[in-house]
Amino acid sequence: LPSDHYHTLQLADGVYALINHPQGWGIGNMGIIDIGDKTLLFDSSMTPTSALEAKQIAESVTRRSVDIIINSHYHNDHIWGNQVFSKQTQIISSAKTRGLIETEGAEELSWFQANSSELLAKLTGQLENESEASKKQELLLAVIYYQALAESVPNIEVRLPEITFEHQLTIYGSKRSAEVITYQNGHTADDAILFLPEDGIVFMADLLFVKTHPFLVEADLTGLVSILDEVSNLDAEKYVSGHGTVGTKSDISLMKDYVHYCQTISNDFIEGKLPAASVEEIPIPKQFEEWQLSNFFYINLNHLLNHRQR
Repeated sequence: LPSDHYHTLQLADGVYALINHPQGWGIGNMGIIDIGDKTLLFDSSMTPTSALEAKQIAESVTRRSVDIIINSHYHNDHIWGNQVFSKQTQIISSAKTRGLIETEGAEELSWFQANSSELLAKLTGQLENESEASKKQELLLAVIYYQALAESVPNIEVRLPEITFEHQLTIYGSKRSAEVITYQNGHTADDAILFLPEDGIVFMADLLFVKTHPFLVEADLTGLVSILDEVSNLDAEKYVSGHGTVGTKSDISLMKDYVHYCQTISNDFIEGKLPAASVEEIPIPKQFEEWQLSNFFYINLNHLLNHRQR
């Protein structure tokens, strides 16, 4: 379907992944699931503009209004689109995620409202002066992100989930069931997946990044690896990432390798086993060097080093 923000990928009859375009304002990926008598969305994107487009795509492919939205976790690129849906659309999250939207999420919105325009101007200037192609591409993605924020944050009205659950929730439809399972201490303090057992499909949100450097600053790395082990044991073949594209069990293994590598390299750096004088001199390993958002590699390492040295 033509779209300014998403590439629509059909995974099964009535199941679609909305993969954010590199220049899209959704930032995170979403899912559309027709369970037979209801339409579910997994996450709602970052901006009202992209959320409205996702809503239109969902209504077009299912020929039905969106009945339920699952918010996977509290980060802005997964929940700020809630506001564009009617009150007839029920929004569901874990109880802990709802609490995080009210607390850390509110602080995040205030910060972006205060800083997005200034950061956009700074990044735009850096982009204009950058000549190296790879750095220029990374800056372009950052400019798009802050363009979306600068235009959107004045009009964001965070809509909280109306229904919460503790550990697992099963939604039954006439065509398929959908299992929402929440895990604590992974990518954030609380992250939910959506598992379609009849189809062997899992929507992972930010517990999985595919061909994209993950953001590990809030992550419990031991917990994250444990969750990835557990999810890889599900009877599934397709795993939709929060950022990147649709993966397989091998992409879950790569994500675990990435986490382990970041842990090892930070330990070696602290113990003086690396010749690099600064983190920025550490080369990205070959298996990850083509991944998007390479700046996250150094953000992750610096965070791990600061955490270790406290």
